[in-house]
Amino acid sequence: PSGDADRESITKMGTNDLGKTIKPVKVEEDTKRLFGKNSKVFRIYMETPSDIPKFSSYMMKYGKCYEYDIPFSRRYGIDKDVTPLHTYSFKASKTPEYLRLEEMRFLNEMNDLSLNTLWFDIEVYNPLEVPRENVDPIIMLSYKYISRGKGGGRRIDFQED
Repeated sequence: PSGDADRESITKMGTNDLGKTIKPVKVEEDTKRLFGKNSKVFRIYMETPSDIPKFSSYMMKYGKCYEYDIPFSRRYGIDKDVTPLHTYSFKASKTPEYLRLEEMRFLNEMNDLSLNTLWFDIEVYNPLEVPRENVDPIIMLSYKYISRGKGGGRRIDFQED
């Protein structure tokens, strides 16, 4: 950051997007090595991943922003040291709205995984960008299924919830 930016002043900053004020949820100060020398940096946490690029654009006037363009799923994998196609054990607790990850443990054994693969993409209509499952209508659902198992992939059963 340039100037006198500190954790408290960044916490109070906000920008407007489609009538919604975007503000940090949490700000942490840290020291990182940038181009061979120690630099003061801030890790800024936002309410939703889609707020990150919007707030980063606002923050550019205060100094260089790093890592704002890393997709959320990749950022989570980096932070939690998750490696694709490795086996993990999870412990989670149930809340009324979602599962909360309590523990994640890497399992050393490499299993011979015979994977069946299902890709899906759900597009919903929401002018505010962040889908709301109880409000926004689904406008398109697409899928692709590949089975590498014995005799798999010949039949797919659909079920209504």
